[in-house]
Amino acid sequence: MATEEPATPATNTPTIQPQEEDTPAAAATDTPAIDQPQEDGDPPPAAPATDTPAIDQPQEDDDPPAAAPATKTPAIQPHEDVYFPPPPPYDDMGCLLNLLSKVESMLDMKKIGTFLLVSIINLGISTGFAAVTSTIFWFFYFHPHTLHPRIGSAVLTTFDLPSSTAGHSALLYDLTLNVTFINKSSLTKVRFDHVISGLYYGGTKVGPSDYSVPSFKLKQERSRRVTLALQGQAKKVSADMAETFARERSEGLFNINVKVKTMLNYRFFPHRMTYYYEYDCWLQFPPVPGNGTTAVTGGFKCDVTK
Repeated sequence: MATEEPATPATNTPTIQPQEEDTPAAAATDTPAIDQPQEDGDPPPAAPATDTPAIDQPQEDDDPPAAAPATKTPAIQPHEDVYFPPPPPYDDMGCLLNLLSKVESMLDMKKIGTFLLVSIINLGISTGFAAVTSTIFWFFYFHPHTLHPRIGSAVLTTFDLPSSTAGHSALLYDLTLNVTFINKSSLTKVRFDHVISGLYYGGTKVGPSDYSVPSFKLKQERSRRVTLALQGQAKKVSADMAETFARERSEGLFNINVKVKTMLNYRFFPHRMTYYYEYDCWLQFPPVPGNGTTAVTGGFKCDVTK
């Protein structure tokens, strides 16, 4: 049995009438138009033209890809040689002054000056103290003041003046002596470049030349004995020498001086020191009998005269 649907009650909804063609168009305004409801059979109204850029729509799988926009690539210009000027000359002094100026700006020059002054004063005091200490040390340990020669033995064979008339006789002499040099230093060795000896009597040199000894070295705490042979004659005898000879012969004792001259050197780091010394070795002999008997003496220490 068919049922009847209840009837929809009638409403007074007004119907929208289509606009006539002679209806005046609405005045153009900047207000966007409000979309009016469209009938099913009416075509959609065209969208108003705007400056908004079109949004890319998704492409279907069958559509070809959109072409990329054309861009202009700048043309490559040909390579041209570019001149670069040479660098300025390097100035060492300018760089040094620049560095000093920077250091001066960073540091306090007053404090630096005070520091330098104090350092110089301390350096001077230290140098003076070291010099004085070195001098004292050198004098007591390195200075060759203990090298005085000693006469170990002396033999006088001839010492005679046949005539006492001045200028008409010759003084004959023949003396042999052993001289010992002793190096008491334990730190340095000494080299004797030469040793020369001469005979003097009454303050006058006897003989034309000196007797020389070859150079030799003397090691630490060692001794060296040297034999000196002095013999000859003095042809020119003065009146004073003849008078002295007659007086001392009558007294029974001759005083003869042997002068020894030495040139020695030794190394005192960093220099080599050289010294010249003269020694007087005084000897006393009784008169020689003349029958082949000799006069012997010894045990004398030579004194430094220069």
